[in-house]
Amino acid sequence: MLRLSLVTQVAYLQLLTDEPDAAEDLLTTVKLPEQLVGVPMMEALTSTRGDLAFIKGDLGLARERYQQHYEQLALANVGFGALDLVKALVRLQDLREARRVLDEAGELAGTRDLESTNARALEVARGHMCFAEGRIGDAIDHYHGAV
Repeated sequence: MLRLSLVTQVAYLQLLTDEPDAAEDLLTTVKLPEQLVGVPMMEALTSTRGDLAFIKGDLGLARERYQQHYEQLALANVGFGALDLVKALVRLQDLREARRVLDEAGELAGTRDLESTNARALEVARGHMCFAEGRIGDAIDHYHGAV
């Protein structure tokens, strides 16, 4: 499990340093055993694979990976999954589904306490939604509220 976690972290760093091909090469070496799906920290592999697809412009695959990530997360982290999934849905112009995910995540999170990083991630997702709907002032308010 440590190797899987480290590979995921290195691949994510490669994405951040604009090396998507290197990240893809590294991620293809990882096979996630079925028994590890849902184990804490393993969802990062799914998320990073979604990030790779997003960066490469494969929004359909990004959405699929982010949906898996969202479903794998514990309730305490649902905002993080919603953030990625809403980001992909907005880019796909599926605002109805993005709104549904955002509302669901808000209900699952059960709080708007901006002291938690999960709530802050959800606030950024709300900002993305407002921006996509053309409500720029509201988007800025959400982004500022997250920091």
